[in-house]
Amino acid sequence: MVGLNRDKSEAFVNHMVAGLAPKAAALLAGYSTSWANKVTRHLKRPDIGRMIAKRQWEVARAGADLAPIIEALMEAGKAAASLKSAAAFVAAKSLYAEAARLKGLPPPPTEPPEPPPPEMTEAEWMAMVAQTVERVR
Repeated sequence: MVGLNRDKSEAFVNHMVAGLAPKAAALLAGYSTSWANKVTRHLKRPDIGRMIAKRQWEVARAGADLAPIIEALMEAGKAAASLKSAAAFVAAKSLYAEAARLKGLPPPPTEPPEPPPPEMTEAEWMAMVAQTVERVR
C-alpha cells in the first residue's frame, strides 16, 4: 500500500477483522495517535477496503472445514456424558451446544467479495447527477 508500512497495515487489517474498533486497531497496529484519529478517512481508501475484504474472505475460508472439529466435540461430549456425574453432564452439554453452533454457521463464501466502491466527493456526485439529468432530457 502506498504511504503505509506493510507490517502495520497488515496488523491493522487483522485487528479490524478480529472485531476491534478502527481507532483501537490502528493504535495496536503501531500507528500514531494522529493517524488513528483520522482512521475513518483512511478506511475509505480503496486499497485498505480491499485488504480488509480479502482478509475477511481468507478467515471465512479457513473455517470452511468444521466437520472434524464438530466430530471431535461430539465424541468428547459422549465421553463426558459416560462419566455419569453432574460436572460431566454440564461439560457434555457445553460441548454439544458448541457443536450445534458450529453446524449452524453459514457456509463460507466461495470467492472474495467485491470491494466497496470508493466514496465520491460532492463535486463528483454533482457531475454524475448532472449527466443523468442530461440523459433524461
